[in-house]
Amino acid sequence: MNRTFHLALIFLVLSNLLSTNLFSQNENNDSTIISFTTDQITELSKIPYEWISYQGKINIINEDNKEMSAQFFFANKIDSIIYFNLHLSGIELGRLVLTPDSMVFVNKMSKTYFYGDVSYLQKVFGIPLDFNFLQATLNGRNIPADNNLYHLHEDSIGVTLSADPLYIGKDSIECAQRIVLNNQHNITQITLEVAELMEEIVITYSQYIPISEFLFFTECTIENSLFEINCQMKNIKFETPFNININIPKINIMKTAVIKL
Repeated sequence: MNRTFHLALIFLVLSNLLSTNLFSQNENNDSTIISFTTDQITELSKIPYEWISYQGKINIINEDNKEMSAQFFFANKIDSIIYFNLHLSGIELGRLVLTPDSMVFVNKMSKTYFYGDVSYLQKVFGIPLDFNFLQATLNGRNIPADNNLYHLHEDSIGVTLSADPLYIGKDSIECAQRIVLNNQHNITQITLEVAELMEEIVITYSQYIPISEFLFFTECTIENSLFEINCQMKNIKFETPFNININIPKINIMKTAVIKL
């Protein structure tokens, strides 16, 4: 239950991608290698808003085929803070607050907490994680390949971009990334392969809807060898600031740690 609960807090994924014209038509449907310009890489990775928040339902199936369902609330001030709250029938189960330099995780069920840096997540789950990667994933953006070199394949279904190498986490673990876009150039799948850890994470996005001036997905699935997570999002809002604070239980006394923005 503890491992599944942690997975729910950390791997909830959200994605959006505006239609762009970054890709040239490949008439022969062959794979080609292209080098994006700096401006194009910035556009593909850029998050075009300062705040995003949403609510939703989550269902998790672990490697033992045990299931857990709950509700969640997520908020993100871009490049500053990520907040996630997990609850069930109005009862809060836990909170997670991330900044580029720190992490606070509170398990309300066991009345325990952790305060440190985001490398803790990598130690717990054995996969490369850092603030920039989590934020990019939660907002449906890619992290540019270190050499800015992408393999591109385009056909009647859409576009596939492959990047290798990609370095993620405090220890700069080498990964390979594959991004699939539909004909409207919305991301439909991101695959991260970590050869060193013999692990692969596949994130699938669907049911895009227009919200304000953005196209945003309302369903996603995250899978690897340990779990499958299915999410449904609602009440997606942009540019609505959220006051983030976190209660830390210690020796049966609730103390409050506030991260100022």
